Amino acid sequence: RPTVARTTAGAVSLFAVPAAFLIIPLAAGDVVAAGRGWRPRARAALTAAPALAICGLHTALFIGHQSSQRASRFWDTQFLAGRGPLDAVGFVAGELVRILGGAPTGVDRYDPNLVHPATDATFAAAWLLAPAAALAFAFGVVALHRFDKIGQPMRDPGDARRLTHPDGGRAGSPASQAMAPAHAWGAGRQLLVAVLGALLIALAASVGRYWPFGANRTNTFLVPLLVAVVAVGADRMARLLGAPPAAAGDGTGAGRPPGGRWRATALAWRAVPAGRVVLAGALVVLAAAPVASASALWPLWRERHEIRPVALMVDATTLARGLYQPGDVVVVGGRLARSGWLYATGVSDDGPYLPPPAAAAPPAGPRLPEDSTLFLTAVGEGEARAALAARTGPAPERLLLFVLVYDRGGADAELADLRAAGWCPTETFEFPGTGTLRVLGGCAGGPSAAPSAGG
Repeated sequence: RPTVARTTAGAVSLFAVPAAFLIIPLAAGDVVAAGRGWRPRARAALTAAPALAICGLHTALFIGHQSSQRASRFWDTQFLAGRGPLDAVGFVAGELVRILGGAPTGVDRYDPNLVHPATDATFAAAWLLAPAAALAFAFGVVALHRFDKIGQPMRDPGDARRLTHPDGGRAGSPASQAMAPAHAWGAGRQLLVAVLGALLIALAASVGRYWPFGANRTNTFLVPLLVAVVAVGADRMARLLGAPPAAAGDGTGAGRPPGGRWRATALAWRAVPAGRVVLAGALVVLAAAPVASASALWPLWRERHEIRPVALMVDATTLARGLYQPGDVVVVGGRLARSGWLYATGVSDDGPYLPPPAAAAPPAGPRLPEDSTLFLTAVGEGEARAALAARTGPAPERLLLFVLVYDRGGADAELADLRAAGWCPTETFEFPGTGTLRVLGGCAGGPSAAPSAGG
């Protein structure tokens, strides 16, 4: 059963890219929690191996071919790569504050295309929500670490086997040897391994520019897990604040005295008036988090009819298909434009969202020939001129140049480079929030200044 369950988890990674961030730490947790000695740990490793193999092969052979954005500058602010020691520490600390200061916890604080709650980019997120959530997270870590299963406190922190096997799971006992890895740690510790492990792997991946770290949309999959830890911590804080001193710190709330350092820490919080004030203040702030989150509903409603960024890609491609004439070359600028352009020109049957411009060409014609389109990875660096020079056959009579809105900063440099090669814009069509489509023909000297390699 454990092998089947873990193999199924590996299969999930075929449909959810971020699953790798959970499967890897959970597999490592299985090995660590399997028991002492190499035999139980080897058994745990073999049990987790199918999931790791499926996830690893899928990532290397499929996802790896889609990581061209590593070479772009779009995610530079979310990568640890290229930072000095002090800058790296500041980056990690700042992103943790943004994660904890979101409402709800972990909301995307980076993407300007999304609506945000009123607390974003204010002192409330960094100086109120983040500290309160961090305190609740710390309490949640302690509570979940002590629990074998949600709601079932471990009698001896660090030894969950006594709750799952009559003989206590002593080293070398039959129960210890036969115990499946799934039973070694309870749900509480598995949740912690998943959350903390995923954060660490995302941070490590950002060193190689493979995955952005921090409060951005790529890490939304962690939001439910982060919220669960914070919620458990807030629950324990509330119980500690309202319980009588004799029961303070009892993880179950049933009046059973806690033990060890947890009891001492809990009683210390109760004994110091400032501790009670901190707990109460943090709970008040956390209670306001749903209100802060709901404040994003108004801008969402207000902007419901506005055109979202890059929403007019079909409009641009429809017009390009209408303008295209045999022999033209279409140049698409912007690394993020490639997938949307290919889908809209080769697969999508959607019509334009807005009425066509007054000077637009006739309705869209056939699909654009694949060999007629050039994609630029960077706009303004002379790629179009070099690609045109490398083409075989006769030089084109016209160019259709589309530059995505995110790359418009390099459009002037690209146009200047093409003008130097003999191409001048004759028509320009703007698509708000999406990009600009220009028709370029020969300048006074004609396009002969930009001959093809074989012309």
